[in-house]
Amino acid sequence: MATLQEAITEIQALVGALTGIRKAPTAAPESASAFPFAVCYPESGHWERVSDWKKGLHTVVVEVHVARIDLARDIASALSYSESLVNALLNAPTLGGKVDTIVGPISYKFGEMKYAGQPTLGWQFRVTFKQQSAVG
Repeated sequence: MATLQEAITEIQALVGALTGIRKAPTAAPESASAFPFAVCYPESGHWERVSDWKKGLHTVVVEVHVARIDLARDIASALSYSESLVNALLNAPTLGGKVDTIVGPISYKFGEMKYAGQPTLGWQFRVTFKQQSAVG
């Protein structure tokens, strides 16, 4: 099974393919240079041993940032990702074979955000997935 980083890289590829996303780097950049952009990082999780296997449940955060310049326009731009991002994830439940499956609901928070001190507007999606592999 793939690593947590490989799963995050796959999520970034899915989000980066969405219409309008200008950047979806595999590593979080120090600053935002193009909007809208997406970043994904681990939030929480756990590992447990099951016989000779380990099972991990991991929750990652996927953030979509839109530049905060004109509130009405920025909200409209950000809202376009509510369905498209979730559809991309739900249509790839194993994230290209990087995870066993996405589990549970995909939760979100919408509103004011910041990235590297810069005000933005957008989404924070929380995605939980299961990964199993042999104990090495």
